[in-house]
Amino acid sequence: MNLSRHPYDSRANIRLERQGDKSVSHAYNLDGSKRFIGYEGMHFNLMRNENGVLERIVQANQSYNLSFNTRGIQTSLSYPNRIETKSTFDPLGRLTKRTMGETPLVQYTYDKSKPSILR
Repeated sequence: MNLSRHPYDSRANIRLERQGDKSVSHAYNLDGSKRFIGYEGMHFNLMRNENGVLERIVQANQSYNLSFNTRGIQTSLSYPNRIETKSTFDPLGRLTKRTMGETPLVQYTYDKSKPSILR
């Protein structure tokens, strides 16, 4: 039987996940926000701004940059190869369009008679 184990730190944050011979390690800032993920020899540093919002993920010499709108919804992700995924939202916070570079990935329209609010 292949059981997984999950050791926790004193703040109940998971430090290590094991599933068979695979493992994922985690490290946290004092405020409890995750700052590091390690997986099978790859290390990802999670860089946050002064408000604690994730802005960049760094692996070795490569960076993934994230942008958010004023509602805290992720609007873009820039990859190390300079390709950028962008997301557009309507006034209710619903995804209306996602592109990768200039290529449209998805586009949504919503029934105005059934509004929903994304929080």
